[in-house]
Amino acid sequence: MMQTRTHFGIGLFIGIVVAGLFFHFFAPRYSVIESDNKLIKHDKWSGNAWRYEGNKWEPITDITRDWKPVDAALMDALNIPAKGDANAPDAQMASLKKKYPVLETLSDEDIMERIKYIYARRIMVDLYFSNADVK
Repeated sequence: MMQTRTHFGIGLFIGIVVAGLFFHFFAPRYSVIESDNKLIKHDKWSGNAWRYEGNKWEPITDITRDWKPVDAALMDALNIPAKGDANAPDAQMASLKKKYPVLETLSDEDIMERIKYIYARRIMVDLYFSNADVK
């Protein structure tokens, strides 16, 4: 009887140690990464994420926002005329590809990304040189 209790105690202790080592080394729940000079903690079990701000972890939430009023305000502020439906750029993209044959091999998404990149870079450079004290 005493030998059975000893074996049970040893087995229980070894099981707890092995489980603890497994959860510590092979199955960590949280992973912390650095993205854009910010620390982000991700919970692998629930999928939740937090960012480190102001010496504490702030939850990152998905926010569904209606961007149409924001887009309209920005287009008005940037003096961009609203021609046709902004949600259907297929005709504009087709005419752009027709005018410039080099664009025919690219997808519409790739062309839109390059337009955003080039336009944003041009605006930033123009703003910098118009505000900078360059001599």
